[in-house]
Amino acid sequence: MKKNIIKLLLSTVYFTTTVTAEAQKDTLIANHPADTLISNKQIKESIQTFKKLIGSDDPKQYGLKNAAELNLLRPGKQFRKYMISLNDVKQYEQGHNVGSIIKEYPAVEVSLVSNTGKMITSIEFVYDNGIWEASKFGSTPELVLVNNAQDVIGDNIIKEGKLVRIPSLNVSFIAVLSGSALTFISLQERPDLKLGKGERISASDAILRLKPLANEHKNFPN
Repeated sequence: MKKNIIKLLLSTVYFTTTVTAEAQKDTLIANHPADTLISNKQIKESIQTFKKLIGSDDPKQYGLKNAAELNLLRPGKQFRKYMISLNDVKQYEQGHNVGSIIKEYPAVEVSLVSNTGKMITSIEFVYDNGIWEASKFGSTPELVLVNNAQDVIGDNIIKEGKLVRIPSLNVSFIAVLSGSALTFISLQERPDLKLGKGERISASDAILRLKPLANEHKNFPN
């Protein structure tokens, strides 16, 4: 069980949520500040906390061989937390701007990588009272998907793209620009959605494909 230090409710607070239309250079991809919000110093300090918190837990549940492996890892990509709610999927109509329903939450998941660049585990930070603080140790399910798809998608795509999560449907994508249009790259095999790992699909088509599944969840929280 990952050990959480809950500082705020991510479901109720979020950062800037407006992005430009897909017909333009989407601000989510093109104009957003670099994903480097957490300093290396803070990450290294949090790694030491991580080691202490593992304690008697099985390191494998954190993606580690043992606690000492943390000493060999270095900070990798910092993944801002972008999400699309179940309700927004339900209400989406063809031709609408997908960028406008992608919300950013005040959390960053920092991947910890090996000397070959392979993602091993992560630490999540949340923004609380004007500062970033470590809140979760060990990869979220979405970052596990990125890890498992790393060899298929490629490091450059992961580095340049944004991780977009739809947790209520257990679906996540890497979002990239294809020309001026927003494209989603599937992180998993989902035969029920006719999605293959690494498959590219326009963001609009992806959301339309998800609508029937979303509509099945009548009373599911957003």
